[in-house]
Amino acid sequence: MPTSEFKTLFVPYQEKDFSLANTNPLVTFGASMGLKTSVSISWEGPYDGDPIEAQKKAKLRVILECEGGDPESPEEEVRIQIDTVGDHQAHLEIGTNTVGKSFGAVYRRTRTGYRKNSLWSCDDLGLAIRSLPDGRVGWVADFAIPFAAISNDLDRPLGEWWINFKRISPCEGGAEFTQMLQFAKLHFAGLTKC
Repeated sequence: MPTSEFKTLFVPYQEKDFSLANTNPLVTFGASMGLKTSVSISWEGPYDGDPIEAQKKAKLRVILECEGGDPESPEEEVRIQIDTVGDHQAHLEIGTNTVGKSFGAVYRRTRTGYRKNSLWSCDDLGLAIRSLPDGRVGWVADFAIPFAAISNDLDRPLGEWWINFKRISPCEGGAEFTQMLQFAKLHFAGLTKC
């Protein structure tokens, strides 16, 4: 797929911490399978106008609201895939299940797909798991991922990052959905040029 067809997600700056998913998610997927997953993304941290210093202390905030499925099952998972280079040759993957067990890995492209290359630990990861509000069946995974854990190159303005999401559910015989080549571009408001 040509680059021009990829979706661009504008990631707003969030001055204050927020605990509930944005009511206007950037991405929603899986609804046709009865596993609607809504994703809200922002970046947060001290911002005094200097984008280089801000990104060194900033965190990528990703909130996934997972409707349906079995919120009591530790086999329910969400994963975030981040490619900081944009060449689709490798990406970081970080995820969690409904009981808050987090995991991470680096995946590299092979001739037949992607292969787990190594385990990856996200230092200073913030993670909260909670039930969906309003009595709905499902769960929420709330990630605060330090930029410094994702990229080694924070001494210059952020380039384009690419992101993708995956949900795995054992419900109704199991469901897993993702489009590895459907990564969306991230544009960090205030840190990168449009």
